[in-house]
Amino acid sequence: MSDAANAGANEPKPRPTRKLRSKLLVAVGLLCLVGGLTWTLIAQASSVRLYEVPSLSMSPTIQPGDRIAVRLTRGDLSIPPRRGELWIFVMPQTNLGLPSEVVKRVIGLPGETIAVQNGKVEIDGKPMEEPYLGAAINYTLPARKLGDTEYFMLGDKRNGSLDSSVFGPVPADRLIGRAIYRVWPVERAGGL
Repeated sequence: MSDAANAGANEPKPRPTRKLRSKLLVAVGLLCLVGGLTWTLIAQASSVRLYEVPSLSMSPTIQPGDRIAVRLTRGDLSIPPRRGELWIFVMPQTNLGLPSEVVKRVIGLPGETIAVQNGKVEIDGKPMEEPYLGAAINYTLPARKLGDTEYFMLGDKRNGSLDSSVFGPVPADRLIGRAIYRVWPVERAGGL
């Protein structure tokens, strides 16, 4: 073996730079995240469904074209909806030329009295804090007591949403499932 060949064999191999290592770690992390989410969705395929959001009624929280994963209840409300959660349900009035399944936020729970006064939702006479809203509500609703199986569902874009302020409370038997995760677009993916 020549001296030139030996010289190349004894030189240390170049080590990856910190920047390259960071990029590799991010790439591996993203692959694990996507793989984990994919595995979870496949494992729960019978209880999870993807929906594409068609309108602005839930903005700024959800935008048109967002795809959300929804955990289906299949009529089992052993864990009932909680205030603030996002749920898919069948609209009580489907003859409006709109999608029959919509996503809205749970605002009023069974047995509560709901009203809209002075730009805020009131529950049992107390104003509700809603940091996710982009603007104050520009309508009023007289007080209404919900039945034992009724939910009051509102869009986050209150002044432009076809929701319980228009068609009234949603019976529990129309609830489909809870929105749990935004899967698309990737840059805004995350829990809901």
